[in-house]
Parts: sequence; structure tokens; C-alpha cells
Amino acid sequence: SIDADGNVTIAASSNIDVAATSQPVVAGVNVIDVATTTQVDIQDASEVDSDTGAIAISATDMSSVEIETTDIAFVEAMVDAAGGSGTLEFGFATINTTMERTTGIDVSGAGQSLTADGAVTLTAGNSGGISGIVTSDYVGLVTNSVTDNVTINIANSTISGDSVAVSASSDAVYIASGKYVSNSIGGDVTVTMDASNLTADDGAVSVTASDDIEVHANATSASLDLGLLGASIT
Repeated sequence: SIDADGNVTIAASSNIDVAATSQPVVAGVNVIDVATTTQVDIQDASEVDSDTGAIAISATDMSSVEIETTDIAFVEAMVDAAGGSGTLEFGFATINTTMERTTGIDVSGAGQSLTADGAVTLTAGNSGGISGIVTSDYVGLVTNSVTDNVTINIANSTISGDSVAVSASSDAVYIASGKYVSNSIGGDVTVTMDASNLTADDGAVSVTASDDIEVHANATSASLDLGLLGASIT
């Protein structure tokens, strides 16, 4: 239990920052895996009291991945003049990123209480995201695979203050740019309540869950000038 005269702040945060640039000559493969759990648990009849201040409980994940690859591989064409056929060899660049984030606040068990003279806020959120960019005339593969979960669970609990605000949100941004791109985005943003009371003595009670994720995919065409083969492919 926590009993304070002034403000009470309980916070958990993750802020992983991955950034890299590369210029593969023959082939470049970037594989990035990010997995985080950012959690605040108040359970089993725990009590948090602020006699004259506010209570602020938060769980936030601001992790981001920024990978940019420029393919400078040369094109090599080999022609069989007698047979009228040819082969083409060139390098390639790929970026494969997997991000799994679980961010939340759990106030549950049997008889938890949060009591403040001022405001009580419970805030859980994900931001940051992924930016994967391949710049190439020939071949560039970018895939983003994301599971983005934000949850606030309140069960068998009493929360009271001058005002009460419960908010779960995600405003992450996911970008894939190259010749072939794929974004696979999943997850939930939820607030759940069960057998609980939220009471505002003077102000308002607000409960919100918002998913404002942005997903961008930019696929550009390949442009090959095969002068040696007497052909042009665009």
C-alpha cells in the first residue's frame, strides 16, 4: 500500500530506439525483432492514497525502429550472341521488421482502492513505430509485422478523486517503402471494467480507448535499362 500527503506517481515506460543505414554492394538483409512488455499491476487488495494531491498511473511504450538501405549494387548482363539469350545478375536489399508490444495497467484482485483528494489518472499508450525504407532501382523488399496491444483492466476495485480519467491509446506510425512492401498490423486497444466503482467528487469521470495507428505503404516500380540485351524493362 501507498499512503502519501502529496502526489503519487507510478510509471512504467519502454523506449527502445533502433536506427541504422546501410549500402549493400551485393546483397543486404536487415532483420529486426523488437518485443516489449510495459506493465503496471496493482493487485490483491492494494491501496494507493493521496491525502492532498493527485494519483497518476501510467504505462507507455515509445519504441521506434528506423532502418534505411540504399542498394548501390551494379547490374551485370551477360549475353550469348549466338543464341540470342542473356542473363541478368544484380544485388538486392531487404528489411524485415517484427515488433510485438504489450502495454497495460491492471488493477484487479480483491478490493483494490485508489483514493485521492485531487485527480486520479490511469494512462496506457503506445507511440513510436517503424520506418523501413529501401531505395533501389531494381529490387527492394520491406516487410513490417506488428502486434500492438494496449489494455487497461479494472476489476473488483474502487477509484475515487476530484476527477477520474482512464485512457488507453495507440498513435504509432508504421512505414514501408520499397519495390515490394507489406504491412501486417494486429492488436487491440481496450479498457475493461468489472465489479468496480469510479467516483468523481467534483469533476468528471472519463473512460476512453482510441486507436489512431497510421500505416503507410509506398511501392515504386523497377526501372531496368538492358542496353546490352537490346531490350528495356520498366
